[in-house]
Amino acid sequence: AALSTRSSESAVYSASLDGTIRAWDPQDMSCTSIFHEVRSEIACLIHCPRCERLVTGHDDGAIRLWHVDSGSTVTLSGHSNTVTCLSVDTRGKSVRLLSSSFDGTVGAWDISGQRPPRLELLFAAHEEEVLAVRA
Repeated sequence: AALSTRSSESAVYSASLDGTIRAWDPQDMSCTSIFHEVRSEIACLIHCPRCERLVTGHDDGAIRLWHVDSGSTVTLSGHSNTVTCLSVDTRGKSVRLLSSSFDGTVGAWDISGQRPPRLELLFAAHEEEVLAVRA
């Protein structure tokens, strides 16, 4: 689950093997919206309040940026196996997404919004699966 706090709102997000991402009101835990993933199982989830996106990592190696209001997505490709962990690093106007994968790699993505999201660096971090990454 991921906790989000925007200027006047807050939400708790969860993702399930049933292919849904649900937004919950943190006061009464009522479900406020549901997004549906149909392409690949969701393996991890974070919220990036700075860019108002949910970010999901998937079993097929894809990363998706979900607009929290519309549910529209942008797909990022780079990993060849399950994305295991996501982390966001914000510095100044820069928003960098870090990802790790069962393929042994760590990726750094520019998701600042000043141009389309793009892979900045993908490197072999370990000889075996990478389970976690943190900015």
